[in-house]
Amino acid sequence: VTSQNAPEGGGPSGIALREGRYNICTDFTRDPRMAPWREEALKRGYRSSMALPLRQNSTIIGVLSIYAEKPEFFKNEEVELLEFMAADLSFALESMDLEKRRQLTATTLAKSEQQLRLLTTQLISAQEQERSRVSRELHDELGQSLLVLKMQMRAIQRQLGEAEQTNKEEIGESLSFLD
Repeated sequence: VTSQNAPEGGGPSGIALREGRYNICTDFTRDPRMAPWREEALKRGYRSSMALPLRQNSTIIGVLSIYAEKPEFFKNEEVELLEFMAADLSFALESMDLEKRRQLTATTLAKSEQQLRLLTTQLISAQEQERSRVSRELHDELGQSLLVLKMQMRAIQRQLGEAEQTNKEEIGESLSFLD
């Protein structure tokens, strides 16, 4: 059976695949389309058949082929019942596909969350390292600047005479603050 427009695609299954609608063979012995399969079908006792397209997300993905041992078996009641069954099967296939995609999305999301946690940890670590580096630089630079300032203030304090005692005391207080 093929979906191509060829003798092997001219039976109910090929037509259902190609056209997206059910197709019926009412009698294998009289239907010329059934020539490629007639002998094997009759050996198995098949006299009529029906093929219904199965869909998944509006795409035909296969057919449901039903065979009967009586000619002209598929009447309105059977056709309606089998159409409902094919619709239910299509719905089940779509649901399974949707669940598969949901699971794939959940797995992808879990991996993304794991990567985000790793990147967040790395970012926090990098921030802490940068803070430590900046802190060391500030401490070193500020410490050196304060030391130079302290040395200059002591030198000024030593140069001040007795008459400038108030200035000496203020410099002493500033040196204490610097310490």
